Amino acid sequence: MPRRAVSNGELEDRDPLEAHVLNVQYDDPMKTITINVSEPVYAEYRRAARAMGRPTSELIREAMEAYRRSHLAPREDLRQFQPVSLGRVLQPLSADDDLLAEMLGDR
Repeated sequence: MPRRAVSNGELEDRDPLEAHVLNVQYDDPMKTITINVSEPVYAEYRRAARAMGRPTSELIREAMEAYRRSHLAPREDLRQFQPVSLGRVLQPLSADDDLLAEMLGDR
């Protein structure tokens, strides 16, 4: 069963299924860092962690990973995607269907 360190330095057993559900990876080496956060933000994380029965550091790690995935991870460039056929045209476009002039403000 995976073990994790708790704040007093002891190890606590954790059910492997629970570790999977929480998306926690215990096999990866962790880098200890120091960060400065506002008291209200840290207090909010502590309250949430306490309510979930989880360590505050675990919530902060998950928040950092979510930020990394949404802001730092490389994304696919839309120009790399190939067009996909969706079948035949159901109804041809008329001159009134063109919204480009409306979107550009009739420049």
